[in-house]
Amino acid sequence: IVVWLFIIIFSMADSIAAHVKFSELCEVFDKTCLLKKQEKSNPLSLFIKVYKERASNLRTQYPNASTSFYPALRLILPQLERERAAYGLKEFTLAKRIIKILCLPARGGDAIRLTGFKTTGHANVKDFADAAYWILRKHFLDSSGVTIAEVNRCLDAISQLNSDNNPRKFVV
Repeated sequence: IVVWLFIIIFSMADSIAAHVKFSELCEVFDKTCLLKKQEKSNPLSLFIKVYKERASNLRTQYPNASTSFYPALRLILPQLERERAAYGLKEFTLAKRIIKILCLPARGGDAIRLTGFKTTGHANVKDFADAAYWILRKHFLDSSGVTIAEVNRCLDAISQLNSDNNPRKFVV
């Protein structure tokens, strides 16, 4: 077990995806949403350029390091993901888990906004992701050290539990 854990930690540290924060990618998405159609590719192009530069720097330090853009691409284009199976989490199930994790009152305003996101009528809420965002941002820091590699690892674990017909075993 110790050897296996060492291999996972070493391989994660030996990858550019372990050095790029997920929040950096989220900032790209946020900026893209605010821009006009002809300018939407600029933040992503800049992100890719910086990613390549950081990958090059990592490669000089660790010649065997993985500098693939694929881990970021899995998060940018999840609908094209072929390696990762479905998560088995529909909006209502995910809402219930968020309510439980945050210890929200079941009949409280935030819980109602999450479970009834289609009918709450808030201007900022267009879909479940918007509803979850406005509630989660009140409970978490704006920035964290979570990396692209860690997000992919968690999503892979959720997907694996679902494909093993054991989605209830998922623990945050």
